[in-house]
Amino acid sequence: MSDPSVDILLIGGGIACASAAAELREQGFGGSVLIVTREMDAPYHRPPLTKGYLQGREDRPATLIHPEEWYAEHDVEVRTRTPVMDLDTEARTAKLGREPLGFGQALLATGGGFAGCRSTAGCATGSTKSARWATPTSCATSWRTPNVS
Repeated sequence: MSDPSVDILLIGGGIACASAAAELREQGFGGSVLIVTREMDAPYHRPPLTKGYLQGREDRPATLIHPEEWYAEHDVEVRTRTPVMDLDTEARTAKLGREPLGFGQALLATGGGFAGCRSTAGCATGSTKSARWATPTSCATSWRTPNVS
């Protein structure tokens, strides 16, 4: 039995993947589309989350890029709480958790953000009493990122 596969694999839980899925459907793409994210929810807008929802001024659905029913209506599968552990662009395979998945094309759009880590190495981004805060680039070894080959 062969591994499952999708035509388009969208990796990330933000506006880039949600917009890519919408554009594919608007342009008439009829193949399978899968959004995979480690987030607990379908793709959502980050600013409204902190500026509205967490302050009690907006409800949860207001933060979503598309209403939950949009994905089913447009035949876009969303897998939340699913890490991509490996991505082989030559073989066109991914490992979602422990499950292998083939794909035709993939978009890696996991975004970026500051996830400061403490380092005693000479980092030029500021300091605390005994250690300096490092940028994600200078702490690359502490990040758990998928293997991309």
